[in-house]
Amino acid sequence: MGKTNTIKKSYLKFVTYSGLDKWYVSYYLNPYVIKSQYPLIELKEVIEPLQKRIKKNDYDGELPVVSKISFKDGKIHLRDENKTGMDLYEMPVNQLLVSKINFHQGAISINESNKLVCSTHYQPYRIDYKKINGQYLVSVLRSYGFLCFLQYLRADGIKNEATYKFIGQLKIPLPSLENQNRIVETYNKKIQLAEQQKQQVTQLEQDIESYFFNVLGIEKMEEKKSKQGLQVIRYAKLSKWALSHFLKKDLFIIEGGKYKTLLLKNIITFFEGGKTPSKAIPDFWNGEISWTSPKDFNGVFINKSQDHITKIAVQEAGMKVFPKGIFLSVFRSGILRHSFPTAITRIATTINQDLKAYAVNEDIINKYYFLYFIHTFKDIVLKRASKKSVTVESINTEDFMEIPIPIPPLKIQTEIANTIENMKAKMKTLQQQADKNRKMAIEEFEKEIFQ
Repeated sequence: MGKTNTIKKSYLKFVTYSGLDKWYVSYYLNPYVIKSQYPLIELKEVIEPLQKRIKKNDYDGELPVVSKISFKDGKIHLRDENKTGMDLYEMPVNQLLVSKINFHQGAISINESNKLVCSTHYQPYRIDYKKINGQYLVSVLRSYGFLCFLQYLRADGIKNEATYKFIGQLKIPLPSLENQNRIVETYNKKIQLAEQQKQQVTQLEQDIESYFFNVLGIEKMEEKKSKQGLQVIRYAKLSKWALSHFLKKDLFIIEGGKYKTLLLKNIITFFEGGKTPSKAIPDFWNGEISWTSPKDFNGVFINKSQDHITKIAVQEAGMKVFPKGIFLSVFRSGILRHSFPTAITRIATTINQDLKAYAVNEDIINKYYFLYFIHTFKDIVLKRASKKSVTVESINTEDFMEIPIPIPPLKIQTEIANTIENMKAKMKTLQQQADKNRKMAIEEFEKEIFQ
């Protein structure tokens, strides 16, 4: 896809009066042009609208109704209930579906499942498979280059729908059918490899949980349904307004096991931190917390490339000083592991409002074993320690500190942490490879099609 600035060497762009049929200037100043080694053809040569209409009162609720087409992956999503408040179009299998409203954002897909129906905000099209490969067609229409070009050509203004009159006159590259099939096959191989690698990442995540069960000799028990109709709570304990706090919240229970357990309150210590002027902290103590820090895995922030957290711009006033330890996000259920070359760091008070800081007793527990355990069983943590307000779910500190954790000998904890560290490293490599293969598939496709 070539990018050409049409007004680079000119202050004026001339348009013939007969061609001045659009009120929005961007249409005539499009810096993107479609060039290709292959012939360009108008879409109306390979697609035509299907308009088998079903009146809303005639719809019997049998066929699933399209809810949306995802911009991200082009997948068709269906409504939870087969209901409609407007007329529908019948959507055959293996034909093209276009969102008239969001065509310019890539809301385009082929119905690969069963016959569907869609509202008239969508338009089904019949594909001429003798001329074009369906997947090739969708890949071109959803490509970055084509969508950039399309942004300047929104059908009759921003708010109006993309009709067949508008879509049909758009031009795309059309190789021979043999070449289309080759291009699609090459693309699919890399995408399929990326999907396999993502599945391996998911499997490794499950393997980590299984490894914990096996090495610690613990068992995951499904929720036990209580037959008790009435739960009595002493008046002295009525310190919470939320009823859910007093009801059984554990969906999963850790029981038995090879090793004794300790409550978190016997393992980690909460501390507030003391205020200090920012000028009192040397410049090399750059340990500000960033919510946008890279995540090696969900829920745990880790920065292994340096001995400190990624530095970001924070407020210079009202810093707090903390010993090195861990940080629990009270709103995001994320645990932050860190180690610093010095014993303290600084955190802006605005960020600290969402964090709880803890020191780990490393005479009792390996901090990496602790964090991997908390992350792996975060469902238990959330169920046991979460509280809900009107707008957000957060961690209740008191409940969090009452969570039990198995405590093997420190040597075994280290072995467990190292094993999981290696599994996490493999997961990271596989995820990077998956991302790379997906990116290469898209780049090679566009390089083949556009110049």
